[in-house]
Amino acid sequence: ALTQADKAQQLHAQATAQPELFRRLAKEHSDDAVSASVEGLLPPIRRFSGDDQLERVAFQLRENEISPVFQIGDMHVFLQCVRHLEATLPNPQLLPAIQQRIHDQLRDQRLGAAADTIFATLQENSKVVAVIGNPELEKQYPGVAGFINGQPVPRDHLAWECIARHGRPILRGEIDRLLLTMALKSSNKAVLQPDIDAEIARAADMAGFITADGTPDSGAWLQAIMEEEGATIELYVDDAVWPSVALKKLVEDSVVVSEEDLQKGFESNFGPRAEVLAIVLSNQRAAQDVFRQARENANEQAFGELAAQYSVEPVSRSNFGKIPPLRRHGGRPALEEVAFSLKPGEVSGVVAWGEQFAILYKQGETTPIVQDFQAVRGELEKEIREKKLRIAMRSKLDAMHSAAQIDNFLEGTAQTGEIQAASATTPARGQGAVRR
Repeated sequence: ALTQADKAQQLHAQATAQPELFRRLAKEHSDDAVSASVEGLLPPIRRFSGDDQLERVAFQLRENEISPVFQIGDMHVFLQCVRHLEATLPNPQLLPAIQQRIHDQLRDQRLGAAADTIFATLQENSKVVAVIGNPELEKQYPGVAGFINGQPVPRDHLAWECIARHGRPILRGEIDRLLLTMALKSSNKAVLQPDIDAEIARAADMAGFITADGTPDSGAWLQAIMEEEGATIELYVDDAVWPSVALKKLVEDSVVVSEEDLQKGFESNFGPRAEVLAIVLSNQRAAQDVFRQARENANEQAFGELAAQYSVEPVSRSNFGKIPPLRRHGGRPALEEVAFSLKPGEVSGVVAWGEQFAILYKQGETTPIVQDFQAVRGELEKEIREKKLRIAMRSKLDAMHSAAQIDNFLEGTAQTGEIQAASATTPARGQGAVRR
């Protein structure tokens, strides 16, 4: 899948001339990151489940045939047919239940569409007058929030609806704000406007809002925030920016990026990645049985067919075992250690992975593009510091919640904890309470 039509036609010509290159071309050139990561392999395409054109083209292809280039949205796409899977009929005993489920799903979809149409018609034909926000009407109709077809909506009713729909998350935010304010005061720290501006710039940078000179475009980022319904800059700063800056102030002195962190980050982001097929099973006995079959016929095609038949993990099952390449220090140490220890064409033993069991087939390893550690050191340090800051911030907030006595009447919860009163003149005594 490519965004440029000319490039799509060039790659299509290469794939048509040499169909065996399709996987490599997809991995190296596809603009769709998901399909590129698995060498272009898509989950099996079913009829009436997605894009009509994609399904029509896919079902017209013969095995190994390359389709013409066609367009889906902004992408120019061409396909290679791997194989046609035979239809699998359900168990006759289960067929009535399956038919009933399909009937219920179709009924619910059509009822939902009909309800949307009726509601849209009611909205179009209704006369709505908002009293709140209109000073003259507020004086004329005290205690009224608005009128719908001449019927008044009491302010109390609106207030209770607001609390019912939005009260809990807002109250949690207010509790967090009070805890943070107390912690900042006890630490003799404060959130200043330059801190707010820096956090907005960081968020703009992370979201990809960059000016022509490479600096964060805070203005464009705030404009994007304002496009959300009901959003204002004040709300964004109060609800998102200020709490983030406050937490960062409380933990920033404890965050240190070591040389070991940098080395692991370089290996994870720029080092080789192990390309493997995987079969994931839910119990050890099934895993041992599948391992025996994989060892008896240790080749890529046979392993992929076993994955399609037995794997309980959706990605590997639908892609004949193909999963995104594994990198070092990516959060799955057991799988990573085994994947990098295998030789190409070798099948692993059964690997315990959380509550599941995996078997891997090594295809090979990618070749690192970036070799110079110093060239990326600054960017790595920035990224790792940000990650460690976020982890420390979450831990700090959790610790403050655990230490505080909070009676949340809206949610009907209460917890007992110890918290020092954030007072510059009075020492802490007993328990502190947060009641909102």
